[in-house]
Amino acid sequence: MFDTLVVNASPLILLSRAGQFSLLSSMGRRIVVPEAVLREVLAHGPDDETVVALRGVHWLEVVQVDVIPPSIASWDLGIGESSVLTWASANVSSRAVLDDRAARRLADELKVPVVGTLGLVLAAKRTGGRVILENDYVRVHNIVLEYPPAPRRVAEERPVVLYLQLGSDQ
Repeated sequence: MFDTLVVNASPLILLSRAGQFSLLSSMGRRIVVPEAVLREVLAHGPDDETVVALRGVHWLEVVQVDVIPPSIASWDLGIGESSVLTWASANVSSRAVLDDRAARRLADELKVPVVGTLGLVLAAKRTGGRVILENDYVRVHNIVLEYPPAPRRVAEERPVVLYLQLGSDQ
């Protein structure tokens, strides 16, 4: 069982843009964000949707990752992904929340359990939430996330459209 989710920037950004940032807190787990990930998000400026969503959040714990091991650094991932994988690999009861394909491959090599943004949404659905995806998919930048997951490119960028209702289907 995983008692901690270690979250990278892209899931934070996608969930906040979809108006579903609180989905993370509803997972009933400890939510950890490495300081490098937080710096990456804050670099977008004070008016950014994700930065605004982070204000006043008491359930998110920022952790420091001082040294990235060579086995992770050699993959040339971003500092955020590297920090998430470093922390998750050192804390065995954690699950990395990553969308980046290369980072997910490295997580697999490191035997670090991983879930993506869409996986979090589907987990919320399985635990009693109701997820409504516009036209049965979520458009995220130029990627279409479908259920079952099958990313493909689309011609134009679209806003994130994701509706999540926790509780009963009444």
